[in-house]
Amino acid sequence: MFTFNPLVYQQDELSKIFWQRYAIANTEATNTVLDDPIKDWDTFTLEVFQRLYNDPHPPRLDPILPEHKWATVLHQHFQDQPDFTILTQKCFNDVAASGIATMTIANHLKHHIPKPSSPLKDVESIRHQARQKQTQLQQTTDPKSLEQLTQQFEELKQQGFEAIAQAQAYAEQLGSEVYLMMGQGVEEAILLRRRFANATVEELQRAMTALGYGTGVSQPQFIPIEDKIKLAKLLTQNPLLREIADLAGRWLDTARKSRRSSDQQQMREHQRLGIGG
Repeated sequence: MFTFNPLVYQQDELSKIFWQRYAIANTEATNTVLDDPIKDWDTFTLEVFQRLYNDPHPPRLDPILPEHKWATVLHQHFQDQPDFTILTQKCFNDVAASGIATMTIANHLKHHIPKPSSPLKDVESIRHQARQKQTQLQQTTDPKSLEQLTQQFEELKQQGFEAIAQAQAYAEQLGSEVYLMMGQGVEEAILLRRRFANATVEELQRAMTALGYGTGVSQPQFIPIEDKIKLAKLLTQNPLLREIADLAGRWLDTARKSRRSSDQQQMREHQRLGIGG
């Protein structure tokens, strides 16, 4: 479904798996990834998710292709936003929070970044064709074929130069227009993450506990991320489920505290009688 062609950063495989699973499990996230205003938008959303979930400053690709300068410009503006650092701290190692924040930022950018005056050309496809022509040139001895292939090769080189120039001009346009609206997108993500943290996550944890699921990988009954997303969505949409989850979670909390208190009292009694450690 997603291509995830490298853009700016080396891809972390775990982040890629989590973002792909999150996007597939969530219709809105799928649309955010696939409804692309620019080629390779799916990779850009993955890189945003990776920076939020795993590492704010992943290792960069070397070299970064010139036609991907638009992504470099957007990532650089993240660097310039103090709120982005706050957001990465709030989302670190939290798949659901990172997913929601990524969707918020990506949707905001999609609706506010200037679109290219004409669709950006596929530079990599032109490169591939040029390499094929170059190979044919090296293998051809017929003078007429050589002349024809040389002309085609030169035309492809010119197309490549023009496509790269178009991509770089668009990146410069982004650089001059994107700064003001970038901050708003990050701010929206922080507010959404805050609401998510204050409500959904706590309710989700209570609901999972009430249903017999652990909330961490170390728990014996680890709930898949897809089920977490579905359960979180149900909780946010259904007040009765929220109330049941909250009541059940509070009851279990009280039961656990009561059990701990009883166990401690029993241990003290055993120690007093000399039958415990």
